[in-house]
Amino acid sequence: MTNVGLVKQFLDELVNHKKLSAIETFVAKDMLEHEKFPDGIPSTRTGLIELFEILHRAFPDLCVVIEDTVIEGNKVVARQTWTGTHQADFFGKVASGKAIKFSSIDIIRIENSKITEHWGESNWLRLLEQLKTP
Repeated sequence: MTNVGLVKQFLDELVNHKKLSAIETFVAKDMLEHEKFPDGIPSTRTGLIELFEILHRAFPDLCVVIEDTVIEGNKVVARQTWTGTHQADFFGKVASGKAIKFSSIDIIRIENSKITEHWGESNWLRLLEQLKTP
C-alpha cells in the first residue's frame, strides 16, 4: 500500500467507519504527536484514542473528506473537510443538533507502514464557534 493509501484508509476507518481499532492497526505505539489536543487530552497515541471516543460520541455521523494530498519522501500532507451533527455533549457544549463543518491539515510521517509522527492544524475554534447558542 502506498503512504497516501495508508493515510486514506486510516482516516476512512477511524472517522467514517468509527473503528478505533484503526489506531492499533496504523499508528506506531511510540508515535510522536505534535498537535495540541483540546481540553487537556494528552498529545499521545492514548490521547488520540480518547479524542476520537469523544468525537464519535458527540458527532456519531462524523465524516472526513480528504480534499488534497501532497507527498514528500515518507511524509503525507492531507487537507481535509470534516462534517457531522452535534448529538451529545462535547467539551461542555450540550447536544444542539447543529450541523458542523471544519477543516484540518495534517502532516503524517510513515515508517514501516505505520504512522510514526503527526503534526496537525485542526480548526477546533471554528468547530466550537458553530456550537454556540444564540
